[in-house]
Amino acid sequence: MSDRASRRVGRARRELQNADAAVFGFLQETLSAAEDLRLWGAREQVVSEFAEVAHACAAERARFAAALAVSGQIKSMFTALSPLLLVVALELSQRPYGPGDVAKLLLLVPLLMVRLEALDGIRQGLIEREPILEAASKLVALPPAPSSSNAPAPIDPATIRGELRFEGVRYTPPGATSPVLDGIDLTVPAGTVVGVCGPSGSGKSTLLRLLLRLDDPDEGRITLDGADLRDIEPSLLPRIFGVVRQTAGLLERPVRDNLALGLDPAPDDAAMAEALSAVQLAALAERGGERGLDTAYRRHPPNFSGGEHRRLLVARMILQDAPVGVLDEPEAGLPSATAAEILGAVRARAGGRTQVVVTHAPQLLDSDFNVVLASGRVAATGTHDELRRTCAPYQA
Repeated sequence: MSDRASRRVGRARRELQNADAAVFGFLQETLSAAEDLRLWGAREQVVSEFAEVAHACAAERARFAAALAVSGQIKSMFTALSPLLLVVALELSQRPYGPGDVAKLLLLVPLLMVRLEALDGIRQGLIEREPILEAASKLVALPPAPSSSNAPAPIDPATIRGELRFEGVRYTPPGATSPVLDGIDLTVPAGTVVGVCGPSGSGKSTLLRLLLRLDDPDEGRITLDGADLRDIEPSLLPRIFGVVRQTAGLLERPVRDNLALGLDPAPDDAAMAEALSAVQLAALAERGGERGLDTAYRRHPPNFSGGEHRRLLVARMILQDAPVGVLDEPEAGLPSATAAEILGAVRARAGGRTQVVVTHAPQLLDSDFNVVLASGRVAATGTHDELRRTCAPYQA
């Protein structure tokens, strides 16, 4: 009975470990991509998926607890009946016995007890882990940022032209002693492709964070078609801004699911094939290929190159079809030829949509004009050729 109970507990424990790994793996992936999921409008979808994984884990936990309970009953029964069992066993042997025989039988009791007490240790570990899962569930269910305006601006994403204005924007991150952006005044006309460049630490990525409302400025305001971004309902932001962030990553799920994440309705295969073709990944949409839309993205070991990873993020932005595109160094860390292809795809797919692109390779973007940031201020604006002649930071 002890042996059978141990085997049952072992099987249940392995299933619980797998379910536990799925929960904590999903949680790690979700928290690391929390900002991107919000920007993609996929937060509620992923929280729902987490609930399914957590419920599956709870079911395995119940099966494991049941197996442990059986082993506990066996232990209790054996502890209570062992003296009687020893007497009965000796009497049934119908032979004389001495102290040595009794000692041998008594030695079996602690051996079996040790085996069953080891299962009690597993039970204790299970009890200690439960608060961690409860805390994880509460963390995933935190309310989304940013906060809503009391009087949201009446704006329809379908009618947005895409004019952006930064008016006296100043921002100091929490804990910093000086502003990262200090008095930014900038106008991005609707339908233009704008490159934002400058040395590291000049405030480029912070500018995009404020534009996407991952942070709000301390002073000044940012407007979209005249409406203050803080007055736009946050749930509309994923329909307004198509985003490719430098730190964004794909989730460990099929390519098809990555491309459709947060999109309602989900794009069909034809739309996905068109977007993949635009970023020169058409082979992923072909049937019978080595890899396809149902191929699951994997981080370790990676099964997609850095260039393919970035192209897939751009393809997802194309499918989102938002009126304003916001890209943070989409070419970072890639060979110049690959960088040129990605930035070329961004430009080719603009189609009258406003595109704001932070880049260290403005010469590859073919933008309408570029903005040079230095020490948190706008140092210069102009076309690539103008800035190449007149702006020392741009020349550098």
